[in-house]
Amino acid sequence: MITQIQLQLVKETLQVRPRPADEAVLHAVQCVGNFYCRTNDRMAAYLLSEVIRDSLIPEHIRSTAYILLLEVVSCPLELFPKDFSIFDFHRDVRWDIIDQYRADEAEQRLELT
Repeated sequence: MITQIQLQLVKETLQVRPRPADEAVLHAVQCVGNFYCRTNDRMAAYLLSEVIRDSLIPEHIRSTAYILLLEVVSCPLELFPKDFSIFDFHRDVRWDIIDQYRADEAEQRLELT
């Protein structure tokens, strides 16, 4: 039988350490972003935009995906956050950029059918 103390310790451990699945997602996001940096690849941009939109993914991974998306599509430096230490995901993300790549991919899918 699990005691309340053991249950609390498990909850605290899970909150402090990232889940292994989260680490895998972060690693995949970094691989896609680094490999397709400055290529303007629509599929890479679409994949990163899906990560950014997924509210179930931790915010630090979504923020990483956002910065890498800007790098993949070669956005001007003015669009990058000026100071990453005060970057606020909900305030600073340019959703118009995210929506653009999501919409582009949806249009490509329609053309294929």
